[in-house]
Formats: sequence, C-alpha cells, structure tokens
Amino acid sequence: MPPSITLAQALATAMAFELTAFRFYSDLAPRLRPEVRSLAEDLAAEELAHYCLLNDLSEDEQLADHLRAGVESPATAAEFTTCTPLPELPGDALEDDLLGYAEAREHIAREHYGYLAELAPAGPLRDLFTFLRREEEKHADKLATRWAILFSIL
Repeated sequence: MPPSITLAQALATAMAFELTAFRFYSDLAPRLRPEVRSLAEDLAAEELAHYCLLNDLSEDEQLADHLRAGVESPATAAEFTTCTPLPELPGDALEDDLLGYAEAREHIAREHYGYLAELAPAGPLRDLFTFLRREEEKHADKLATRWAILFSIL
C-alpha cells in the first residue's frame, strides 16, 4: 500500500514550496536583464500570494477536519520536496539556465498540485489544489513565452 499523508502535511509542504518560490524569484530578479526582471518580480508576488492563501487556510478552524484527512502520497512527493529548499545557483549561471531551472520548478509544482487535486476528497482542499495547479501552469506558460520571445524561438 502506498504511503499516505494528511492534507495538513501536504499543505505545510506546499507552503514551504511557495515561500521558497517567492525567495527564488526575488533573488533571481536582480540577476536578469531588465526585460525579464519584471517577469521574475511578478512571479515572486504571485508565489507570495499563494503562500499567504495556504497559510490562511492552514489556520482556518472550519477546515480542521479536512486537514486531518489522509490521502495517498502523490507520486511527485519526493521530487516536490527536493525543490522545497532554496537552491544555490552558481553566480555565473547563464540567464537561460536560470529560466530553465524556474521552468522545471513550475512543472513539478503543477504536477504535484494536480496529483493532490485528484487525491483530495471533494471539497475546499481539492478546489485549492486545482486552483494551484492552474496557477503553476500559468507560471510555466509565462516563463516559456518569455523565454521564446527573448531567444527568438517564436
């Protein structure tokens, strides 16, 4: 039988991931060219908003029973958890390397939240993880579009 986690544990891991994503994009912005910097700043603000939403929900007394519910651990749990600590990127990393790393983070977040949306029982937490999956998909699309424009792929 696959290992299980509580939705509270899933929420706590998601909060750590979103806070790290905020720090990642905040630290990344000054390292990018001005035409890309605004994208990193926008993503930082969105990730901080996600963290705040998750934090508010984790403290919502009306969700206490939902948060105690157990679900199967998503297939992406290990990979998602390895993306939670703030990465140490080399100081001489190229911009496309940085954007590629950001794109990979958004991809794993989208998959992880998608799994959680499938595994969570119907209700507010399933809705939350569905929302987060869509948000991370938008982030990945923004990065891919910006990357394509910058490097004349379109």
